[in-house]
Amino acid sequence: MRTLLVLGLSLFAVHHGQKTLLYRSASDAVGPPVHAQFSPDRKWVLFQTDGYESSSIAADGLPLLAVPAGGGKAITVEQDVLTWPDFIQRCGNGFVV
Repeated sequence: MRTLLVLGLSLFAVHHGQKTLLYRSASDAVGPPVHAQFSPDRKWVLFQTDGYESSSIAADGLPLLAVPAGGGKAITVEQDVLTWPDFIQRCGNGFVV
């Protein structure tokens, strides 16, 4: 029997203890969220997903996703981006990929 481990990305508000689930990986093939970072305006959380947690897959680039900081549907910003911090940099009110 195979056990499926599905991981997510949550935001935890320390001042009142509220936890908001921002993203849940659909399967272990999608992989856990990694390299999460707020956008400069703190309205979005950008992250990548590491399929099968494989360094050889990551070497080819991982999807870059963004999800609203208040929760909602994640969107794909770029399909294949090498891992942070080298290939994604803050620039003014946004990011350069």
